[in-house]
Amino acid sequence: MTRQDLIDELRKNKMIKIGEPVDYARFCELHSSGYSHIPEYQFADLLGIPVSSFNNIKNKGQRTILLKDLIPAYEKQLKAEIIQEALRRFEPGQQITLDQFSEFYTHYANIYPQMTEVKFGGFLDISRDSLSHLRSAGTTIVLKSSYSTKAMTEALIQEELVTPGAKIDYPTFLSLFETAKKKHPSLQHISQYAFANLLGIPKSNFSGLKSGKIFTLHILKAYMPPKPIQVANLSPEEVQDIRQDLMQRCHAKPRELCTYARFQELRQGYEHISTRQFAFLLGISEPSYYGMKYGGKARILTDCFDKECILPLLVEKYNLTPGEKITYARFLELHQDYLNLELYIFADILEISLGTLERIKADPTASAPILQSKIEKPVEASPEDFTAEAQQYVEDLFQTGKIYVGQEIQYADFLSLYSLCPKIPQHQFARLLGINYFCYQNMRYMNSKTYLHDAQVKEAISLIGKIERQRFYTEEEISAICQEFHISPEDFIQYVMHSGGNGIAKVHTQAYLSALNSHQQLYIGKTQMSHSYFQEMYDVHFNSIRRYIHTLCKNTRTLRDFEDYLADALLFLFETAGDIEYNFADYEDESAVQRMLLSRVKAHLLPLLIEQVQVHSCTKSSDTFYPHRDTPSYQVPDKNTNVEDTVLSSSMSETEEAKLMR
Repeated sequence: MTRQDLIDELRKNKMIKIGEPVDYARFCELHSSGYSHIPEYQFADLLGIPVSSFNNIKNKGQRTILLKDLIPAYEKQLKAEIIQEALRRFEPGQQITLDQFSEFYTHYANIYPQMTEVKFGGFLDISRDSLSHLRSAGTTIVLKSSYSTKAMTEALIQEELVTPGAKIDYPTFLSLFETAKKKHPSLQHISQYAFANLLGIPKSNFSGLKSGKIFTLHILKAYMPPKPIQVANLSPEEVQDIRQDLMQRCHAKPRELCTYARFQELRQGYEHISTRQFAFLLGISEPSYYGMKYGGKARILTDCFDKECILPLLVEKYNLTPGEKITYARFLELHQDYLNLELYIFADILEISLGTLERIKADPTASAPILQSKIEKPVEASPEDFTAEAQQYVEDLFQTGKIYVGQEIQYADFLSLYSLCPKIPQHQFARLLGINYFCYQNMRYMNSKTYLHDAQVKEAISLIGKIERQRFYTEEEISAICQEFHISPEDFIQYVMHSGGNGIAKVHTQAYLSALNSHQQLYIGKTQMSHSYFQEMYDVHFNSIRRYIHTLCKNTRTLRDFEDYLADALLFLFETAGDIEYNFADYEDESAVQRMLLSRVKAHLLPLLIEQVQVHSCTKSSDTFYPHRDTPSYQVPDKNTNVEDTVLSSSMSETEEAKLMR
């Protein structure tokens, strides 16, 4: 079963939710619901729980998040769902109350209890500050990014609240404003000037209308359909044919500034049409015609202008590329073939704003990009796509045998694998290889080695169960166990022997392998040292053990009990560390044996020291509240205390072994 199949099955049965917080009890409930055949660590990995997090929920009673890596895609889908529902309830830009927000949020919080108010507000374009303002002032605006003045204007026209080209005075404007606010809640918070802008009324003209200097204004002129050119005795088709002939034969250009001489030139061949009718045919109004006749100029064929036809010709002739930067001098050079067009219209064709045009005009060295909307933006893959590609890449590596479970690697080996899919973070790629975060950190920064799918190795070893202790295991027995559970002798030493509470760290693995090769057997289990070996160990390593325990007590501020802990540690080693004698009595590296002894001491004493520190902290705290309570007096041990006598006196009875030790 693949991970996706498992997730789909669990979600279909409504057993899990993406982002759901779980503890170990909840994990066991999921694991036991038909998936017990999957090892715990592997099942946790399928649910997106790293090894470190799983150990925390299993051993420390903490909680973790299910399918954390799927949360971004899930939130994207959830956001689309919430926005779609919000558009059914509210208008973009509408001002809503705290009660409306709370009612909407509660509806989804019941379905997705892990979703916070801040995240829900973010889906509705309500920032954290706006959310605070909503709680204090009681209102805020939703779906601001979806608000469009053009869409609102078209809605007003479609609802027949306004008519393009209609003449209105100020009282009519106020009546329209109030009606529109009742119809559209998103207009309730905008000003009269903003509503005038929706109706296509410039701010200066509206100021005149409001003050009474202007009595009436036309609204929504841009939405007025073009008036058909009507010329006496000519049909619309004939008018269109004449216009096409003028543009081809006489090179008349749309929006060309025409003098009266140029007008007469264009009229040649059409003298049967009166001058006034011919002026109408060219789109020249009556006032403009008289202005042109007495020395002025008039623009012709303005309704024939189409920038979409001009742009391809311009790009082809001058080899323009989208995003190319041009100076004002270059802009004027391009404009030479289109002098009939005003500069601002030509700039609009090149997608240069008026402000940018003024900037490059003022600074000859400045430049501006053109045709930015025509830049082809590559379709970027999502992080989920990168993760899926990397996961497939890792699966192929395992299937082809290029890597295998339990393989030992260093950081250099990891980088060679990672080099082919660098679009995901290194720690995430390490997780795909089955390397938990802490092992990855040690491998990267401490130059240590780690294992691929280390968690799976541990899970496989856990199936061995509690093997028999307190006896020697031959090399053949250990080899048979390793072959049966597909683990290495190193794994056996690091995990199986360590699970027996012997305090074996990875740094001691090589010593145990050497002992196995030398003796063809290993002793596993806790047992008592012989008296002779204890005396030898005492003579050689006592000072090191003493210094080590002194440092531990100093760091935990328990120096007053130092001698007691030293005696306890020596007794502990005598009673439980006999396997070191059996395995390393003839081992030449005394420093390695010393490190093993110190590891045992640390594993034994640290819990006691920590407990003592906690008790001491509680005692100090109670002394703070009860300052007159009598505190016990502690007797500081003499420096010359006989440690061997202390070890023996801690026994319950004077045994024969104690006599021999004395």
